[in-house]
Amino acid sequence: MLAKYRAERALDGQWTLLRGDDNAVRELAALLGVKFKQEADGSFSHSNLVTILNREGEVVHQRVGLKGGLDEAAAALVAVK
Repeated sequence: MLAKYRAERALDGQWTLLRGDDNAVRELAALLGVKFKQEADGSFSHSNLVTILNREGEVVHQRVGLKGGLDEAAAALVAVK
C-alpha cells in the first residue's frame, strides 16, 4: 500500500513512509495534536502540522499551517542534528 502511495504521488527516496496499527496511530496523533478523519473514498484529511522531535522523541518545534516561512523549523532541525 505504501509503495502504491509513493508511486501515485511521485515521492522520491527522501520521503520515509510509515504505518502503524490503529491504536498506535491514534495515540501518536493525540500526542502531537493532529486531528484526522477518514473520507468516504478511504483517504484521510488531517491537520497541517510540521512537528520536529529531538532524539529523545520530545517535541522541540511545531508549526501549524503551510503558509509563511520555515526559518524556525529549519533552525530546529539544525539544532537536533
